[in-house]
Amino acid sequence: MIINKLSEILGRKKLKIVDVINETGVTRPTLTSLYYGNGKGISFDVLNKLCGYLSVTPGELFAYYDIDVVETVIDFESIDAVSMKEYSPFTGRIAFAQSKYPSFTFEGHLDDDRHKHEYDLALYIDLPRDKYLHMFPDDVIEDHIENLLFERIINELSKYDDQAELGSVTFFYSDDK
Repeated sequence: MIINKLSEILGRKKLKIVDVINETGVTRPTLTSLYYGNGKGISFDVLNKLCGYLSVTPGELFAYYDIDVVETVIDFESIDAVSMKEYSPFTGRIAFAQSKYPSFTFEGHLDDDRHKHEYDLALYIDLPRDKYLHMFPDDVIEDHIENLLFERIINELSKYDDQAELGSVTFFYSDDK
């Protein structure tokens, strides 16, 4: 898996996407997709402009990790737009291509008790806390996997609430009492 670090670099340098657009001529859709990790690729021309403007190498802008997500499933339980109220339970599973990373299931629920389309997420990982936290080589991968889960949860939820956003996120693990 290749992860770009554009958002991290811009944050560290206190730059905004508009600053990069104005100085490099790279388009907003290209930068936005890179910033949020949704890009499917990058041209050498764009890479050259970004590296020059940010004073980084391609190796600093991108990182390679030997881990690939092959499946992410989210299933909201008996929910529809009419019945969706304050509590929205779901289950899910994530699987990796590499056998050294065990697939795991999770369940959770989203609460919108203020009816403002901002959901608080409680996520129950079916792994002991220690195993989950040591499963990924570093925080970049852990953050990427968690952001992938959050994105998939919101994508599924948006079928019922097209204004849905995540508020707070709380993790629980199989060994939590």
